[in-house]
Amino acid sequence: MDSQIPLSGSYKWRINYFTLMDQNKYYSDMFTIGGCKWRILIFPKGNNSDHFSIYLDVPDSATLPIGWYREVSITFTVINQNNQTQSTKKGMSPSQFRFS
Repeated sequence: MDSQIPLSGSYKWRINYFTLMDQNKYYSDMFTIGGCKWRILIFPKGNNSDHFSIYLDVPDSATLPIGWYREVSITFTVINQNNQTQSTKKGMSPSQFRFS
């Protein structure tokens, strides 16, 4: 794949009534950054674990060419509006997202 031009962006997903979420997983609305479609995937009760899990997801990965990838640096900030001391921010250094 050709070299990529670094681009930046942000997306805010507000979840109301988080404690009432009863499904295993939820997806955010789709958003576009750097010409790529993305969405956020969360597991409120954990993904094979006992704690909240959050991921960056490519919603149209099945339609992308074989070998498609993007290198991204990502930071997730989760804000607890009821108790700010329970808010958290986690980042990842540049990683390649490859889909086949």
